[in-house]
Amino acid sequence: MSDTAPILLLPRDLTLTIYRHLQLERTNTGWPKAWLSLALTCSFLSESALDLLWNMLPSLWPLFCTLPADLCERISTVDADRKSWSIIKPIEQFRLLREPKKEDFTRLRTYARRIVRIDPRKNYALAGAKIWGADVVWDMLRRHGPKPLLPNIVYLAHVEDLKMFDDCPSKFSDIQYLRADLLFGPKLEKAELCLTAHRQTSTDRSRDLAETLPVISSRLKELHFYPYGSSATIRGVQFRELSHLTHVTADCVKVAADALLGLGSLPHLRNLTILLEETVYEWHIVPPEAQIGLFPSLIQLRLIVEFNDFPEICYSFLKTVSSSTLEEVSIRAHRASLGRSPQENSSIVFVELCHTLASFITLRKLDLSVPSLLPLHTPDTFHGFSALSALHNLQELSIQSGTRSGMLVDDILLVEVASACPRLRSLRLRGTPHVKSHKPLSCDSEEKDEEEGHTAPERRAPETPSATVAGLISLARGCPELDELEVPIDFRVAPVLDTPEVPPVLLVGSRMCQVTRLWVGGSVPAESVKMASFLSLVFPFLEEIKSDSMQLLWDEVYQNYEWFLAVRAQERQWADAGGRSFKVPLDTSECSRQYNER
Repeated sequence: MSDTAPILLLPRDLTLTIYRHLQLERTNTGWPKAWLSLALTCSFLSESALDLLWNMLPSLWPLFCTLPADLCERISTVDADRKSWSIIKPIEQFRLLREPKKEDFTRLRTYARRIVRIDPRKNYALAGAKIWGADVVWDMLRRHGPKPLLPNIVYLAHVEDLKMFDDCPSKFSDIQYLRADLLFGPKLEKAELCLTAHRQTSTDRSRDLAETLPVISSRLKELHFYPYGSSATIRGVQFRELSHLTHVTADCVKVAADALLGLGSLPHLRNLTILLEETVYEWHIVPPEAQIGLFPSLIQLRLIVEFNDFPEICYSFLKTVSSSTLEEVSIRAHRASLGRSPQENSSIVFVELCHTLASFITLRKLDLSVPSLLPLHTPDTFHGFSALSALHNLQELSIQSGTRSGMLVDDILLVEVASACPRLRSLRLRGTPHVKSHKPLSCDSEEKDEEEGHTAPERRAPETPSATVAGLISLARGCPELDELEVPIDFRVAPVLDTPEVPPVLLVGSRMCQVTRLWVGGSVPAESVKMASFLSLVFPFLEEIKSDSMQLLWDEVYQNYEWFLAVRAQERQWADAGGRSFKVPLDTSECSRQYNER
């Protein structure tokens, strides 16, 4: 009879699965107690436990501890500038005692093979144990350590400069940065890097990165850059050699023209988020023939533009995108200007931008946020929306202008949107008129609210929304899949229906409008009961109504809305019991005459 314990006969993969299901009570340093106990048993049990313990680390601090004691020592000191603090944490430092030899890294190499992920966010207790002065050991490993240091690493999150930490001791404020390329490995698939932005090293550093990554980590699929303090700059056309790259995020670091060319040459790049900044863009020096056929496989594009001449740069970049599968585009230009006279040409800019975007016929989601993009109340804006009618697959449309005066969103335009984009699921038109808070007024009332001190805006006033409830009817009829809606509405203007005896929308069937979330910011309310009655007819599936002001009023509207829904449900039951059928609205594209009459 064998004396071997049954657990020792289990396959190693099954042992790892059992360990992962253990109750993970943690020690004060953040390590799971059960795994630590198993790591101190026989070799069969300890190997699996050590693999789990070393699989994901918050830093290289545990790996530094595997170095021989006569090679380097760890000392604890107290920052002189912090002795007055009520709670003083010792500062851990490393100091080399002699020149390293090859055999000094034998133990380190064994444990380094177990490391698969480095993520400071996954173990906060240990991540707090920062080793100031680790650059001494860092440089030693770069010069004498095994290459690659982490042969099996798959995910890496790393900060190169210790100065980003709030508790960095004053004596280490100018230490050498910890280069990320020490941690690159042949199996690396995802890297999140915070590059140093030191004035003397940042430019050369980004070029080194572009040269090093393709050589060491050719299988990299996702690359994300994050800054701190002054922004770093990404340079180097060598990024085009990362042929497996699919995701790139550089929304807070500057991206130079050579790096854009390199990224644009990638055959499998699907998601791109970049910052186009005026001082490093230099797109004018790129030959026109080199700008053709870039980004062939792009699916999601997010642009953050910081330029004095936003339109020209935005157009020039979008024209380089050759992808026939682009589905999502987001453009943010919070600190950009139009480069022209906003009072005369802002609507023209919007029209040109819409025409450029209309060439991507596969677009499903479009999000524009540009200050002063639509400051004028002019019919030119309509032509921009008309250009988007080519996007028959568009499902989400969001436009935020950030202006105080209103973009031209009227009933006619909403009819155009409903007919051009019948598959819309989300429509949000923000940056619209900011209406002062006032109590709801009836259609014929112009009385002043003495308590609040505000008067309802005149119907022809610039701050009054141009769209009325007639536009909502058009959206409800033309976009049955619409789920969320944000459009400023003047609820005081009642629609004129050609056939009042016929309901304006379908009351039964799958073509009923499915709106569940309604944002009414910037709208002018009418009487609560009238609005509730209308909304219960046109949008019978509402779950919430949100507003940036007068939320108590809209809560009252929704309460009345639920009562109207109950009454309409009783009407349907009565009609079904009597064998009656509901009338179907006429199929007409004529909008309400209210807009033309005002």
